[in-house]
Amino acid sequence: MQASFGGRLVQPVLSTWARVHHLEWVARLLREPALEDGEEGVGAGVDIRHLGPALLGAVVTVSAGVREQRPGLLVCDVAARSGGRNVRAGAVLLARR
Repeated sequence: MQASFGGRLVQPVLSTWARVHHLEWVARLLREPALEDGEEGVGAGVDIRHLGPALLGAVVTVSAGVREQRPGLLVCDVAARSGGRNVRAGAVLLARR
């Protein structure tokens, strides 16, 4: 989950893709109770801002809250915190399929 490109470690910090993965996952957990049998939630958009690094071994807490809900779409505000500071913030859009 460290920042690396082409198999080469760039920095010993939690990578962007790993944080986006966790932020989308926590938003998805809000969507799942509203899904009907056989229905699935799919990512429809991600808008995440980098606010600071999360060092290797640090505890990162992710959270999501519903900003907007309309037929077929859920918009969640998401955040990641580490060491008492925000390290990521933004929104995840989830659609029904």
